[in-house]
Amino acid sequence: MESRSEDEELKTNRPFNTPSWASTTNIYEVNVRQYTPEGTFEAFRKHLSRLADMGVEVLWFMPIYPISELKRKGKMGSYYASSDFLSVNPEFGTLEEFISMVEEIHALGMYVILDWTANHTGWDHPWVKEHPEFYIKREGTDEIRHAFNPQDGAETDWYDIAQLNFDNPDLTPVMIEQMRFWRKRANIDGFRCDVAGFIPLHFWYAARPALEQDGPLFMLAEWGNEPMHFEAAFDVNYGMDFHHLLNRLAKGEARVADVWAYQEKDHAQFPQQTIHLNYTSNHDENSWNGTEFERMGKLADAMWVVCATFDGIPLVYSGQEEPLHRRLAFFEKDDIQFSAFAKTHLFKPLLKARKEGGPLAAGSTLNRAQRVDLAEQNDRILAYQRTSDMGTVLVFVNTSGEQQSIQPKEVKAGEYADLYAEKRVVDYKSGETSFLLKPYGYLVLESL
Repeated sequence: MESRSEDEELKTNRPFNTPSWASTTNIYEVNVRQYTPEGTFEAFRKHLSRLADMGVEVLWFMPIYPISELKRKGKMGSYYASSDFLSVNPEFGTLEEFISMVEEIHALGMYVILDWTANHTGWDHPWVKEHPEFYIKREGTDEIRHAFNPQDGAETDWYDIAQLNFDNPDLTPVMIEQMRFWRKRANIDGFRCDVAGFIPLHFWYAARPALEQDGPLFMLAEWGNEPMHFEAAFDVNYGMDFHHLLNRLAKGEARVADVWAYQEKDHAQFPQQTIHLNYTSNHDENSWNGTEFERMGKLADAMWVVCATFDGIPLVYSGQEEPLHRRLAFFEKDDIQFSAFAKTHLFKPLLKARKEGGPLAAGSTLNRAQRVDLAEQNDRILAYQRTSDMGTVLVFVNTSGEQQSIQPKEVKAGEYADLYAEKRVVDYKSGETSFLLKPYGYLVLESL
């Protein structure tokens, strides 16, 4: 990876052609294989109107490309071991079916981003035989290396994927054109880029303007540790540190003060326009580290409310609205088994509120979460507000297992709608009004 001084030489100081909806959006991760018993585009398509009604705006599709059979893990292999970036996994359907589905998604007012694995391919990818120079070889041999950590050279257990070599200047334009194929042919709106930090920055500096030739572009990096990627290509990155903090908070291993310490450090480290992706679950967390209920227990719902109202934008993973109380197998067929959609009420109010813009918009120093003081300080109550010229949103989260009575201070007086209690309006009088929070409960108020 390039050093900071080398980064400076790559900068063009040009603004990104980012979609206008990027700061007010939300993302829903689609696991096509596990979404339905059929595991196809056409079967998933039946859920589109439901997701639009839930308030979903961006659909992130996990890799839809054919999966390599050579060195495959499990019976069905990893979605991330692609054997061809220019076609569709026949288990999911056809390219024409995908394109038709994208058209319907757009008609419903939603957007599409595709998972892209620029770091590696599966071993059946045609480049392995046709362009072995595109891959990193073991020193002194012609043997292609399986994927490893290029930052420190450490081996991984990713034996089912082959490591691409971006030191070869011929690879970058080929990779970019294959990404542009999906922009031009399927009219997708952007990409979620797998292990983005493993790929040299010079690729991302080249990719962003090239991909913008096809219109506004939304780019999400699966990377959370360094700020350089925002300068190179990305609109949003993973809020990994925040995710781990919420896990610790739910386990009682962190306190509310740690949230504000995190925010201070984050603001100092990242550019002003930074937007993080906040999540309680995704395909990796669910399969390898456990469901949000395993990791966060009775605070799982409250922690997602924080994800949707704190600095950043929220993610919902396939099945969280059911809810999904089990880990999905990663290399086998293991469908979600939707039936009740019993957690839709958790996601819908805040997904819709975010799409309206205003206080919950991301990426602005003017409306970042601001700590709300309480008449009696309590290190188990997370209390903050988001403000803009469109109003104020107040958020109170009880991280304890006991009922708590709180009285906020120095909050704008007036009428607030309780987003989780239909038609309930709170007349808040500064320094007078108090609230009861249930154990592990939360309260979200929006000014009227």
